[in-house]
Amino acid sequence: MRMRALNCLIVAFAVAAGAHVGVPPADASVARQYDCTCLLAASHVLALLADTMSVYAGHEIFVPGPAILERAPASDAQPAAAPPVRTPGVAVPRREDHIPLRVTLSNAAELETEPGRIVTARFVVTNASVAAATIREMVSYPLDWGRVAAAEPIFRLAPEGSSVRLVTFHIPPKCPAGVYAFRYEAVAATSPDVRGQAECTLTVLPQIGLSSYLVSAPRTVVAGEELIVEMAMRNKGNATAATSVRASIRPAWDNFIEPAELLIPPGEIRPVHIRIKTAGQPLQRTTCVVTVRATATDDTGRTESIEEVVSVDVIPRVTRIADPSYRLPSLVRLTFAADGRQAGGHVEVSGSGNIAGDKSRNISYLLRRVSTPTIGRYTTWNEYWLTYRGRHLEMDLGDRVFSLSPLVQRFNYGKGAGARMSIGGFAAGGYYARERSTGPRRREAAGFLAYRPHSELMIKGNFLEKDIALAPSAAATVHRLGSVQAHYGHGSGTDLEIEYGWGDEGGEGNDAYRFQAGGVFRRRLYYSMELVHAGPRFYGYYSDTDFTIATIQYALMPAITLRLLYRSHTDNLTLDPSKITAGRERNATAGLSYMLSPSTRLKLDFQEFARRDRLAAPAYDYGERTAAASVDYSLAQYSFYVSAEYGYFHDDLRHNRSDLSRYSVSGSFRPGQRHSYNVYGRFGHNKYADEPRTSDNVGVAARLRITRNLNMNLDYHVSGSPSLYENTYSILTHTIGYLLPNRHALE
Repeated sequence: MRMRALNCLIVAFAVAAGAHVGVPPADASVARQYDCTCLLAASHVLALLADTMSVYAGHEIFVPGPAILERAPASDAQPAAAPPVRTPGVAVPRREDHIPLRVTLSNAAELETEPGRIVTARFVVTNASVAAATIREMVSYPLDWGRVAAAEPIFRLAPEGSSVRLVTFHIPPKCPAGVYAFRYEAVAATSPDVRGQAECTLTVLPQIGLSSYLVSAPRTVVAGEELIVEMAMRNKGNATAATSVRASIRPAWDNFIEPAELLIPPGEIRPVHIRIKTAGQPLQRTTCVVTVRATATDDTGRTESIEEVVSVDVIPRVTRIADPSYRLPSLVRLTFAADGRQAGGHVEVSGSGNIAGDKSRNISYLLRRVSTPTIGRYTTWNEYWLTYRGRHLEMDLGDRVFSLSPLVQRFNYGKGAGARMSIGGFAAGGYYARERSTGPRRREAAGFLAYRPHSELMIKGNFLEKDIALAPSAAATVHRLGSVQAHYGHGSGTDLEIEYGWGDEGGEGNDAYRFQAGGVFRRRLYYSMELVHAGPRFYGYYSDTDFTIATIQYALMPAITLRLLYRSHTDNLTLDPSKITAGRERNATAGLSYMLSPSTRLKLDFQEFARRDRLAAPAYDYGERTAAASVDYSLAQYSFYVSAEYGYFHDDLRHNRSDLSRYSVSGSFRPGQRHSYNVYGRFGHNKYADEPRTSDNVGVAARLRITRNLNMNLDYHVSGSPSLYENTYSILTHTIGYLLPNRHALE
């Protein structure tokens, strides 16, 4: 290489010297000889400098493995060298054995490993000459391998000295099974023709990684019809898996699996259909339990099995093919409760069913009457409602949740009536309701008109009139609100919504707006964002507030995911001193999750939380910064979760700072289908508290199926603060349920 560069430089300078101008003819020959002598000396200096720079600019050479040979880039250091992969019929060139630089293997020339492991090969480089030498090493290996902890590529060897060089690779988890070759080459820095090399082969063993998931299965099927369950089998290993699929059906009905035997290449998915012929005339509703078991075998004979359970309700037919009656399945529930001083209870009747043969019309209802007094969560308040859902008309009557739009009225639990009618691309509706809360008396009357020009876009106008009375005898304050709403939803996962609202109050701050976006980008980026602003004179669902929440989840690699979360909430935008506070709360979190294996997930999160009062005389200003790490491990029979969080708490009003820590642990064990056990605990400082106070929470739970009809649940929970004993409490809940004939139950 140096001689070629030298020759090129000599020719170039000779041509330049031949074109020398500005010298008298008598002195032309002397000048030309002088110029050639200077140029020849400069060429030698430049060639020596280029050769020295090329020695210290050496880099590792990457060549492909068997599966990616055609797309590998050529080596810059040795363009004429053949790839080191051992391919039948292709000989690997060898250097002469009499050179003074030798490379030998100190371990076996053939290595074996599983994908995802780290492998180290040891090469001994020997300087057989009587002079010290500077050696430059080059390693050729498949493109998708990763070099781990590579040493400096240039080192010195004493006369007749030796050095052990370690070459460590990380084999990718999805590396195909096969035989790979990599080559180590040592080159004298001052004499590139003096070199030695050695090769080593690595066998990547086949590995099975079979998984399955349910693609589709009906929730119910009529007796006598065919039940079809579709499963998907995925090969997560690095070798083709010969998979055998079997199904166990309870009750023992005839079934057919298509296909029962299949070959799944690495990283690919294959569908499997299980067809079941249900019994024609069962006497009552039956649950069909389908247990699908798949067994995969590789070329070495190793096997791996997985199991999936699917349950489908089989509804009996009546005596005729078509049922002439409309049926409304209903439930009657009687509840009794006592607390040692008084007793009570409630009666509840509820039901839901179709009132049309094509299931286009549905009716549901609830009637609940509660005795006085009410006792805990076992006897709630009175509630009566009736709902009708049709193809073009929907109606609600009674105690229901009424809503208009996210900005004007997102959620209102009240007693009233509402309806919605849709024809073609137009829809209209509204409601009138009185709020059921025990606070100020509120009444609302709302209406909307919507138009959908096509399936992905909807434009909607909303109107709301609400009156609020702070006392039963006080005069009501009436507010009128309106908004325009546009929603765009694309089938690829993009969802956008914009809403602008205004009120009838005079002055500034009587408007509001809301923006929401979410979706998936290239199946790797998941995002969601909502931004809300409501002025102090806008009296909708939001009022006098700014609210922002945004989440991003990005798959950096198949096993590594980046998570970002930001949330902020600001009240009292105009800093009105008549209000108690003007709070601003901010929470930002950044984290990484790593799937170490299909059953193990590692997480690392960094979080900053701050809450402060923006008034001139603030009531609070505190926050915390923490870092948390967690491990989540789950299998079919048991799982556990452990997390630890450390950081510090700062109170900027009192100018103090203190360390904080939190720990969480939970575990579950399910030795069989008839019983399971759980334990959990949380220890350390309270989260987002205005002062660093610790509390502990510990609980255990057990689920037992004693007989086919008798079940028992047991839950015990203890919570409290070590420094405040009076705040410690414990709860024991013991539940027994027995299933009687005809689907009656006692609990």
